[in-house]
Amino acid sequence: MRPFACLLLGMVLASPVAAADGPAAFGHVRYTVPPGWRETRYANAVLLAPAPPPKGQQLDLTIMPARAFPGTMAKALEASWDDVCAQSGATKKRTVDNKPYTIQTEERTSFKGWVYVRAQGMVTATADGGEYYVNLTVIRVGDRIERFAVMSKQLMHNVTRYCLYDSPTFQRAVDEFLFSLRFDDWTDARVEPATLKGGGVIGVWNGIGLFGGQYKSAYAIFFSNGQVFYGSRFPHGGLADFDTWVDAELVPRYWGTYTFADGAGVITMPTGRFPFKATAAGLTLTPIKLDHKYVRVPAVDGATFSGTYAAEAFNVRLPTITFTPDGRFVDDGVLNVLDHSVPYPFKLTALPGRGTYAVRDYTVLFAYDDGRRYPVAFPGIGYEKTNPGPAKLEMGFNSDTLKRR
Repeated sequence: MRPFACLLLGMVLASPVAAADGPAAFGHVRYTVPPGWRETRYANAVLLAPAPPPKGQQLDLTIMPARAFPGTMAKALEASWDDVCAQSGATKKRTVDNKPYTIQTEERTSFKGWVYVRAQGMVTATADGGEYYVNLTVIRVGDRIERFAVMSKQLMHNVTRYCLYDSPTFQRAVDEFLFSLRFDDWTDARVEPATLKGGGVIGVWNGIGLFGGQYKSAYAIFFSNGQVFYGSRFPHGGLADFDTWVDAELVPRYWGTYTFADGAGVITMPTGRFPFKATAAGLTLTPIKLDHKYVRVPAVDGATFSGTYAAEAFNVRLPTITFTPDGRFVDDGVLNVLDHSVPYPFKLTALPGRGTYAVRDYTVLFAYDDGRRYPVAFPGIGYEKTNPGPAKLEMGFNSDTLKRR
């Protein structure tokens, strides 16, 4: 049995039981196994893992037994980290602050109403001497805590240390799993799904904002459920199939709420509140006692492109992508440039390829013929549907410029 495969199953392994079909239960926890993952159920724990993981790599998500709330979330996190190490036979490693872990998410109340905290760090396995990344989520439900531990073995690629959890694909699967959890003795706070449909200010707006002491192009995106995204970049993967509630948990600094009536409203962000109003030209936001003008960004659903486009030279070669109006593409490096995630071996866009594309909800959805799927944000700034082959295209949350060749 590989190291950590028996995490928190006790000193003596219990017998596995058959995985449940559909939603499953462990104690008070109600959960759904992520698509493409396998489930191994034990009498006192549940182990979830990709099936199979990439060769030579490992990622385990363990639903740990609940325990009594010790009085504070800091104590709950400390005790739970001790449980992870003690019951898996691992040795704690220390951070630069001489602590066994760093806080990834400070204690906060989720959109479901329960309080949680997340921490991350490294441990050393006694079984093989290997180093493992640990990501621990502790949730308070009434007078108890529920714990969810991710473990992923550290590997080397060139001179870079990495683990499978660094993959955006697997990290997203874990995040979606955590925020889809339910508890049989807890009633989730009622939340409404977010859409871009509706009147008034609902939709995507572009203007100028002051971020980090600099004026930058900014977006204010008002959703039908009262949520607002406000920041100097567009959401990473665009807005197609976008879970606003989960994103607000992961990057709370960009998220707030708003009210709007009779042409005026208030935006409430983690940093404070500020007014905005509708004008004949669009919207005026006043976040720092200075008026900033915003204009509505038209929908680009159904957009098509035509021609070959190139990004700036990358690794001494010119990345290109060719679009045809019938919805096909041939990528030779451009999508790898637009993908600003870390360049580990599992980077989805590393290899060139071809396939189909479609534009929906400010997103270009690329579907490679080999099965890969990759969404790219596309606000459509400067794009006109009547001209599918403009001199340049701006794509991605980073507004990278692609020039027609």
